[in-house]
Amino acid sequence: MRIGTYALGAVLGVLAVLALGACNGGSSPTPTPSPETSPSPSAALSDGTAIVPECSVEGLTSDLVFDGDRRQFERGEPVSMTLVLTNCGDNEITLFYPDGQRYDFIVEDETSAEVWRWSHNRAFEDTLGEESLGPEESLTYTESWDQREADGEPAPPGSYQIWGFGLGCLEQSSTGCRYGPGLLITVQP
Repeated sequence: MRIGTYALGAVLGVLAVLALGACNGGSSPTPTPSPETSPSPSAALSDGTAIVPECSVEGLTSDLVFDGDRRQFERGEPVSMTLVLTNCGDNEITLFYPDGQRYDFIVEDETSAEVWRWSHNRAFEDTLGEESLGPEESLTYTESWDQREADGEPAPPGSYQIWGFGLGCLEQSSTGCRYGPGLLITVQP
């Protein structure tokens, strides 16, 4: 029990550092929830950090991290990913959702074809929802990709773009908002 408490404390400490880093000049763009226009933006910086055009809402930043900040994984090794949304502004931000889904993770191959989507074949509560973030508060979502494609087959070695998206909108009447970063990883043979 004591080890579990220490592990939880360590995870919370890392997330707090990520939130402060995002507010103090972290590398992720400031996201703007806006209607989804395409399955995936294709631009990326030379370090593999994706440029997401619909990312710009005052004070809200997003960051995507992998277990140990790794970018290389052995074939078949689970890929743990965490999306952190942080309010770096001075005012509370409220995000509105058309249903129970709050986030999504998408994996694309080298041709930008979707390989896996966390929300695929999942059911979400069909009621409106909202999340409020005060200044310096964060929402954190963690999931794992087992390196299988949507059909259950193992994904081959290669490069993959992983996207982490928050799905909340700034206006209650909006739907289809999606914002967040994407990063390249390599699955080794």
